[in-house]
Amino acid sequence: MNKLLSSILIAFTVLVCMAPASAKEDSSFEEQYEALDNSIILDRIGNSDLEVIMPSTIFSFKPANIQLKFVNPEHNKLVINKNKLKFIINGDEKELEFVNGVAEFEIDFSEQERLSIYIEDYSFSQNVVAYPLWAFLVPIGLLIGWILYRIIKR
Repeated sequence: MNKLLSSILIAFTVLVCMAPASAKEDSSFEEQYEALDNSIILDRIGNSDLEVIMPSTIFSFKPANIQLKFVNPEHNKLVINKNKLKFIINGDEKELEFVNGVAEFEIDFSEQERLSIYIEDYSFSQNVVAYPLWAFLVPIGLLIGWILYRIIKR
């Protein structure tokens, strides 16, 4: 009976000691959240807040790496949501994590030729030209064939 009572006392003490430690981790977020003015919280993400960075050449046989970059890396929505925001990308909801105001994701353009990104008041839509594998290999094959023809002709 004495061992049971002492083990319950130890378990209770451990739980009580852990509760303040876990509350301290979230206190900095709560302090930042309380410091924000309520009128600023209504600040929505618009077209002037985000920039989409796409590679100059996109191939249909390889996923393209797309970057979303906040103009202000300390945007209120990023602070409130702990640098994680949910976007609708080509009809699918994806949660992106921002590091220093920049998030990256990969998308495959083998079956689609359009990129659309939406969140709150932000919308981005662009047609994408994705080059197939044959468009990459045919010019190389023609160049090698022409070189071999020139060598054999001599």
